[in-house]
Amino acid sequence: MSKVVFDMSMSVDGYVTAANQAREEPLGEGGTRLHEWAWDATGQDVLASGLEALAQARETAAGKTVCVMGGPAVGNQYLRAGLVDELSIHLAPVLFGDGTRLSEVLPAHIRLEPIEHIPSASAMHLRYEVVRPS
Repeated sequence: MSKVVFDMSMSVDGYVTAANQAREEPLGEGGTRLHEWAWDATGQDVLASGLEALAQARETAAGKTVCVMGGPAVGNQYLRAGLVDELSIHLAPVLFGDGTRLSEVLPAHIRLEPIEHIPSASAMHLRYEVVRPS
């Protein structure tokens, strides 16, 4: 069975979007700072997502890791369904002070075991294993 990793970015103060979200700024004012670590030199987004494609992705992965990217609502759906094996957070060096916090949309208590932390100039990359109740 494939391992499912949920991958997202957040600010140091725990926000996954900035305040004042609007149609033209879905991540809120300045929210794109959360993803600067993932852009190439031309500014093009190099990430992909596919919530509805998980079953197909797992089949295609043939036992290899499947990475799901998205905001807190997507992560919450996967976490509630017990489909996430690993959580990967890219902690951006910014403080928003307001917006949507990851903890506001998580399901009940989820225990995490640290796997890895990788510092970089544009983010601290953290990986945690989701510990399943025995």
